Order: sequence, then structure tokens, then C-alpha cells
Amino acid sequence: MKRISELRYEMGFGGGRREHGRHGSEHRSHGRDHHRRGHGMHGCHSMSDERFGHGGRGYGRREHHGGRGHGGGRGEGRFGGSRRISSEQLQLLVLALLADQTLHGYQIIKELETISQGFYKPSPGMIYPLLSFLEESDLASVEMDGTKKCYAMTDTGREYYAENTEQAMELLSWLKAQGELVTAMENAYEIERKSAGNPLKMRVQEIRTLLHHRPNIDEETQKQLAQILDETIAKIKAL
Repeated sequence: MKRISELRYEMGFGGGRREHGRHGSEHRSHGRDHHRRGHGMHGCHSMSDERFGHGGRGYGRREHHGGRGHGGGRGEGRFGGSRRISSEQLQLLVLALLADQTLHGYQIIKELETISQGFYKPSPGMIYPLLSFLEESDLASVEMDGTKKCYAMTDTGREYYAENTEQAMELLSWLKAQGELVTAMENAYEIERKSAGNPLKMRVQEIRTLLHHRPNIDEETQKQLAQILDETIAKIKAL
């Protein structure tokens, strides 16, 4: 069985050595109204868009792109690599989190990390400039909670978000799915590592993992699984 880091490359997490354009000066030259109305998902690509998952094993340079509104970039992942998400996509993700709650920057970072099960964790250097941009663009408002700035969506932000809710939900679903996939891969690798040389233990661990990742099994399927396990237990006792 291949290591998780190798599987990441085969699944496209590593990507190639593509160059991403520098949008900083372009964003600075546009007016505030352009950011509010036209800056969002520029013809949002499908979930196989090359902008996702351009991390890999630390290839290339770590870059900080200038310019207001450019909050995207590389977020740290559990394997020491990174995940590239565009500025427009990260803005929509943040607005999705602010749709029903007020959050400060660190909470937003942790929310994205939790949703993706550690697959994507944007750095403070990406989140805080993006939040400042949302405030300046009247997409989010700020209230002080002690020394922390708490962000909430404005009416303008809600109007913009309503126009892009579908894309935001697709992004959240994509993050969640990738997190679940990588977690399953981790568990499979851990099972093999712990059960090396012990095929019986390996199979028991595999059953536990399969059941753990299917928490919402319907009643009929539960009966079928119980019957399979009962038959297996009976055969083992008969040995």
C-alpha cells in the first residue's frame, strides 16, 4: 500500500509546477464597487478546477500576493504541504461562514480547518487581509469584542452572497469531501502500519474503520450488516 503523500500526488493534490498569475496590482486598480459586484467567482469552474489543491510537497516558493481582496493562496495541510484556493473562492467561503454567525479571524481559520478535517487551514496572513477587504468593501461589518474584531455580514454582503450561494455551497462540500477522503486514506494507512504481519488484526481494524465512516446507516442496512457479522461470528466459533 502506498503512503498517503504518494496517493496525494496521484489524486492531483500535488499538481504540476504551474504558475499562478500575480493579481495584486490588478486588484488594487479596481474600484470598491467592482469588488462588491463583480469580483466573486469569475465563471466558477468545476470542482476539478486546477486552482484547487496546488500544494504538493512544498514545491516552489511560498508567495504572498499583494493587493486588496486577494485573500487566497496556500493553506497549511496535515502533511506539511499546502492547498491553493483562489482569493474569490476564499472570500465566498468566509462569507458562507458569516451568513449565520459573527466570527473573529481565528475562529474562521478553525472553522475551515474543522469542516475540511484538517485538509485546508488558511494562514492568518491570508485571512486577516481578506477580512479587511470585506470590511472596506461593505460586505462585512466589524464590532470589537475586547481586543478582538468580530465580523458579521452586512446587507450588501448578504445580497452578494445570495447571488453566489450555490458556488459557496459547492466549495464547502468540496472541502468536506476532500477532508473525509484524506482521513479515510490516513486510516487505511494506519491500519496497514499497525497490522503489518498480522492479517487477522488487519481485517478486524478494517471492519471498525468501515463502520466508523458510515455513521448514518439506515435500518435495513444495519440488519444486513448484523446478519453478516452474526454468520461470521458463528463460523469463527465453529473452528
